[in-house]
Amino acid sequence: MLRALVLAAVLILTAGTAAAQQRWPSSDWGGGRPGWFDAVAEGNYDASGRPVAHLSLTIPYRNLIFLRGKDGRFHCDYRVRVVQYDESGRDVRVKEYDGEVVVDDYDATRDTTPLKRTLDFPLRIPPHPGAEEMPSKIRLVVQVEIDHSHRWGRRELTIGVPRASSQGVALGDPIVYRSLLPRIGEPDASWMVRVEGEVDPARFVRVSLPVFDLSSGPPFLLVRVYDLGGKAEDDSVTVELRTRADDSKESGWSRIVRLPAGKGGAAALVRVPPSGLQPGRNHLWLHCSGADSREVEVEDFGLDPTDDRQWKQNLRVIEAVASPEEMDTLEAAPPQRRVLLWEEFWKRRDPDPRTAENEVLQEHVRRVAYARRNYRDGGKDGAISDRGRVYVELGPPDSIESQTMLQDGSSEYEIWHYLGPGVSYWFRDDDGLGHWRLIRRQEN
Repeated sequence: MLRALVLAAVLILTAGTAAAQQRWPSSDWGGGRPGWFDAVAEGNYDASGRPVAHLSLTIPYRNLIFLRGKDGRFHCDYRVRVVQYDESGRDVRVKEYDGEVVVDDYDATRDTTPLKRTLDFPLRIPPHPGAEEMPSKIRLVVQVEIDHSHRWGRRELTIGVPRASSQGVALGDPIVYRSLLPRIGEPDASWMVRVEGEVDPARFVRVSLPVFDLSSGPPFLLVRVYDLGGKAEDDSVTVELRTRADDSKESGWSRIVRLPAGKGGAAALVRVPPSGLQPGRNHLWLHCSGADSREVEVEDFGLDPTDDRQWKQNLRVIEAVASPEEMDTLEAAPPQRRVLLWEEFWKRRDPDPRTAENEVLQEHVRRVAYARRNYRDGGKDGAISDRGRVYVELGPPDSIESQTMLQDGSSEYEIWHYLGPGVSYWFRDDDGLGHWRLIRRQEN
């Protein structure tokens, strides 16, 4: 705890510059490796009603380059470049932001603590060439350079075009969240949570890979509206939500949400019940009266315990943490007892039943979400791949070795070392296509 407080105290993020004095040459960015940092964006409006892209960047400390300063502390300078492109591939707006991170000791530079930065990038929304309507999507490229060196990364993002109706009513981009305190049998009465400013990170986490099961509970959709013209009727804005399965033209679940009008915007997290989703891919659709519509996708990977196929999918993500006896009981459970048995399974692992939080379940959900995003073998769910199973059971390894064992480079190896249990896992990618297989478990 003390170390975390020290890190928080010395982390310095300088304000973004209004406009960079000098643009980087394009050659500075050639060959950057995707995946080096994470970035997400949503279409939004600033306090004056101008359209912006709200960007959230996350960079692990281990990907930064720290240099020891004259003050004895370790410094890392970085620069962020955001580029907006039109449909023809021409850049229509470029903006750069500088920042600095400072930590007290070298060990902190290798810590898992991430650098987090949020930016509001002003958008330029040109009309579609040769068409009466504006384009529906905006392409952004986010580039980060560390220590003004040649070490950099890039992310390509797509957001919906923020647009308002003739009355000045507009929708923000719909964003999917998962609850850190999932309640499987939660009544529908708690279907909406009002949001003041930013979403509470202690209760909800934004989802980049929108896959949901009984571990994570149903999805929450962020609905944000703006009354830019101040002409909304009854001082409120009405938004309609609907769900539709990927292979269906008919709507399933629907809900009407009324939010107070205001230039700064009003927002709410709306819980989509399991009954509103079908197995597989689903579309969540928003429509604001007098404004445009927005759509986002989620995948149901096992929210219905009465469905035998989905129930088996749920069980596969806990095989690494369940005992054989527990698996036998859950596999043989009749549909009417499955939710109760599932909740009892996690209650037995709750380190403090007196609190509403179940820290073990929260950590399990985080690991499953991370594994699904980072350890997919082809089309396989990353949480049940070989590397994913180890990650779900033990969490992030203390260190990872990467080796090319054959002279022709045909086989890549990763060795995950866990110091606590004293064990190492060897994974091999035989075909070079990211199909990693566990080939050895070694007691240290």
